[in-house]
Amino acid sequence: MGTRHLILVWYKGKWHIAQYGQWDGYPGGQGMTVFRFLTNTDTAKDICKRLNLTDDCGPRYPIKTEPYSTEPAPAKENIAALKAALDNDILFSPSQEEVDIICEKAEEVEREAQKLSEALSKQSNSEKDSVVRDALIPRSFFLSDARFRSLLFVEPSLARDTGAGILSYVAYSKEKVPIQMDVEFIMDSMMCEWAYVVDLDAELLEVYNGGISSEGYIDEGPNRFDEEEFIKGGEYGKKRPRLLVKLGFGELLDLGEEDFVKKCEMEAEREPREDEVDEVDLNAEVLYA
Repeated sequence: MGTRHLILVWYKGKWHIAQYGQWDGYPGGQGMTVFRFLTNTDTAKDICKRLNLTDDCGPRYPIKTEPYSTEPAPAKENIAALKAALDNDILFSPSQEEVDIICEKAEEVEREAQKLSEALSKQSNSEKDSVVRDALIPRSFFLSDARFRSLLFVEPSLARDTGAGILSYVAYSKEKVPIQMDVEFIMDSMMCEWAYVVDLDAELLEVYNGGISSEGYIDEGPNRFDEEEFIKGGEYGKKRPRLLVKLGFGELLDLGEEDFVKKCEMEAEREPREDEVDEVDLNAEVLYA
């Protein structure tokens, strides 16, 4: 289901990741991916499956997949790995020329996948396995999966399908990762339905949803976005993102998956106080349609 969202990472006083995602932005979807990353209850196999990749993950995919672990990683392993990756400057902002080259490669991959898919459709069931096995590209390239995206294979960090998988992708990458920052998208109240902020400095997870209000939602104190230039500059008046839930990393395990989802959904459904409501500009430009 198309539920647009943002995955943000704050570390050493600045944003490092602000990943736009297209699918399953609600707490039980991308929110659960974030939760499991922070509590180390996701396995490499889970992540690989979520990114729509088979066991043949391809040379570009950095997650350790052999053997798949059925147990949670050691405490804070994922968080430590993400911090280490950021400390090692694993991320870079690609130029438009670099993005164009990546997109051209993705188009080439998609054309090849289409050819292989058509060839596969002409084979009998007994022959299909050998066709797949002998293919020059991973099985996940075949378009039999309705959610296939070639960019997801070529460069997951630039794909709208990656979502919260960006956390593991960056944490365990063995090479530089291009990243496109989109922090201001959180202010698009019509299109950004959910946002998840991973604050590695304060060890907090914050959950926001599509509403924007002139006051903080779960507290009367400052909102972390108050200091962003796109808010300080007055472009959005007094509006700011609507904070629903703020939890320390240590609280997540105690809360558990089901209660985490329920808490987020309950806060999203709660009617705001009158002083929290601000009129939304229905004539504002709609992005990411």
